[in-house]
Amino acid sequence: MFLINNRFQFSKMNFLLSALLLLLSCSVISNAQQTERNFIGGSFGISGFNIKDEHSSPLIFGSIGIAPALQYYYKGETSLHQFEAAYFEDYLTSQADNFNANNKRGKVKYSYFYQVTDFSIFEKEIRFFLGGSLVTFLSHTEYYFYYAPKNSNGKGSESWYWSNSADISMQLEYNPTERQFLAFQINIPVLSNVSRPKYSPSGDYNYTENDWKFRMFGKTEFFPENFSVNSQIVYQAPLAGDFNYQLNYEFYYSFYNRPQDVKMYMNNLRAGVFYCF
Repeated sequence: MFLINNRFQFSKMNFLLSALLLLLSCSVISNAQQTERNFIGGSFGISGFNIKDEHSSPLIFGSIGIAPALQYYYKGETSLHQFEAAYFEDYLTSQADNFNANNKRGKVKYSYFYQVTDFSIFEKEIRFFLGGSLVTFLSHTEYYFYYAPKNSNGKGSESWYWSNSADISMQLEYNPTERQFLAFQINIPVLSNVSRPKYSPSGDYNYTENDWKFRMFGKTEFFPENFSVNSQIVYQAPLAGDFNYQLNYEFYYSFYNRPQDVKMYMNNLRAGVFYCF
């Protein structure tokens, strides 16, 4: 694990997470029979992201950026289908004032879950689902350094981490009413294909186009060589008519050591509106 480079940003994320959990704990809920439902909508929020990619720099870069997402849920009697497409963008700063970076990330995920059991906590019925996910996640970073004499930025290098994985997925879910649910989900990759830059920074450089080129596919890895954890807490409840509101907190951590260590983690907090049918 590595520390974030901005304690103030981390404190803000902790405050927002605490506020979300307080909202969830204060919700008034009552038991109801589970029926089939579809939920489709979008959400928008903020992402606190930190990265240390030793292929390009020994520094830790981090910042808070935007985090829009589109999601679809199908909730059946004993099965769940979920689809998510998310985008993240940050202007990253470092401990050294003359080094910064632009980072863009994207995630596309499809998940299937099947209910294997249920149990009670504080007299509330909790459903436990086990399943799998197909996930593609890309983090692409452009590093810059500041020229004091010319008062301008120069481009240093580019680096990326692109993982296409088959994950094992688990979900705990509480359904107090037909259109209301509180869910905790965790995903861990079992089989991955990871694209990273070559060891030499010039290895992926295209001198004709004067730019770095990265590929979608690279080296195939089994757990835990490409280690990551992606967890989410999702709460939905009726808003008006056939529309629900959603609050979502997500945590992501990743570590991979080829060609050199890259470590990332992010905290995402979103709110959105979903159509239920």
